[in-house]
Amino acid sequence: MNKSQKIIAPALEKMEALTSLLGNWHEKGTGIQGQLDVTDAEKKVQERFPVLLIASLSQTRLAEVFAAKANHEKLLVIAGKISSGIRKKLRAFHVNYLDTAGNMYLKTGKLFLLVEGQKDYPFFAKEKRQLFTKTGIRLIFHLLHTPEAEGRPYRELAEELDISLGSVGQLMKQLYKEGFLLKQGKKGWRLHQRKALLERWIPAYTDQLKPGLLLGRYRFAREEKWQELPLPPGIQWGGEPAAYLMTKYLRPEAWTVYTDLRRRQFFESPSVGSRQARGCVGFQRFWPNFPEAEEPPPNSPCVVGIRRPDRKRGCQEL
Repeated sequence: MNKSQKIIAPALEKMEALTSLLGNWHEKGTGIQGQLDVTDAEKKVQERFPVLLIASLSQTRLAEVFAAKANHEKLLVIAGKISSGIRKKLRAFHVNYLDTAGNMYLKTGKLFLLVEGQKDYPFFAKEKRQLFTKTGIRLIFHLLHTPEAEGRPYRELAEELDISLGSVGQLMKQLYKEGFLLKQGKKGWRLHQRKALLERWIPAYTDQLKPGLLLGRYRFAREEKWQELPLPPGIQWGGEPAAYLMTKYLRPEAWTVYTDLRRRQFFESPSVGSRQARGCVGFQRFWPNFPEAEEPPPNSPCVVGIRRPDRKRGCQEL
């Protein structure tokens, strides 16, 4: 079974189980990957949808979806998984969707169907358990953003990330199984398909790890000229401020910082004022401490924290 069938087969099975509709899939080559003919047993409903297939629909892929929608009015996105937040955005722009859990939105002149709240994702069940755990998310980030880290001894990686040696071995083995690590003889491992791995990492980080890192909302001690604020050791910009400082593209609308300080130390910092201010959020840092003389890793969490597609596009050079 190829990759498209691993998504299409369970998605259509769920659609047929939850509704009276039947789906007939026709695969194409490049561009829009195929088309889906949807009908009911009595042939009262007959609709044809051009289909865009995506393994996991994250914020980074929304621009691609909306571009396809501009050329295909009845576009249907079929994905292994679509989060509730992304589904809401798709409905706002009248983009049809279907995922492998059975969540769906189909709206044409003759058809309207909405199914929500389905959480059984067969396409991701094994993957989430083995690779995208909280520990796996931290390790993958370290591999993506630390040059040649994949070639280091497992014990060294375990010490840097403060995780068990066994966890490193299991996760590296799973990365190899899924095609993200290549063996290079005596040179050891080489990270492969970095972009694809990052696109799968982002929704896992956003849904599983990031919520537990939240320290709270804050306001600046001095709100004017935020760029000149002297951030103390242990605090660094993330989200839109980091992207702006690195690219000078699009002034931030939300201010995110990452810190290795404890909650009380963070809110007692001279650059941070009272809590509960809108648009200013502090998170616990989840990557190893880098020497002060070094720059934070390229593609740092700044891009991960950016939600709007127009702002995300401005940070592609990162």
